[in-house]
Amino acid sequence: MEFENQGESKQVEVATFVDLNYAPMSRMGFQLRAVPSWLTVDKTTGKGDATVSVTAAAWQGRNGRNGVLTVTVGVLTETVTCSQAGVTVWAPSQTTMSFAKEGATKAFTGKANLASLTFATSTDWITMGQVTVNDKQYASGAAIEGDPGATAPYDFSLAVTAAENPLNEARSGKITVNGTEYTVTQEAADATLSVSTNELSFIASGEAKTFTITTNGKWAIS
Repeated sequence: MEFENQGESKQVEVATFVDLNYAPMSRMGFQLRAVPSWLTVDKTTGKGDATVSVTAAAWQGRNGRNGVLTVTVGVLTETVTCSQAGVTVWAPSQTTMSFAKEGATKAFTGKANLASLTFATSTDWITMGQVTVNDKQYASGAAIEGDPGATAPYDFSLAVTAAENPLNEARSGKITVNGTEYTVTQEAADATLSVSTNELSFIASGEAKTFTITTNGKWAIS
């Protein structure tokens, strides 16, 4: 009997039993024993033929799980093998990140049940730290201690640092986490402007002079 990972109910028919001499034992009581903790049944005892509803709770472990229902009538025993498939959980709390012009370190967070998490960036003003799971830090691709995702999702927090933006233009970059790209944006810095001189004097016959413009943005002379 196989159950979907989101949980579901199925039915088991308990048919008429016979004794060792093949005599009907339908009036004898049956019992369900050794019910796995992740399964619930609508009845654990009864007499004669019966239909038993078996319900599996939702399961978010990466690995599947198995169990056995044991039905007994007197000295007779039948078993029902039950299994439930695993599922991959990848649920980041955000799909983008934004930073102020000054730069900062922020956390890219979410839930997952993977054995390890990978992360990288090719954007020169973004730095990626380590990922934290259950108060322990891991580098990209490192196995998570105890493999908690095998049986349930865990919370993760990945440190992402944006350097101060020196430009008077907003900018964007990318980080890649668990094989998926996410956009990182940063607001523009305040405009800066200075010139090497505030006054130019020319001789009567004319001449050429230069001055230097220092700025972090686009400029125009009028």
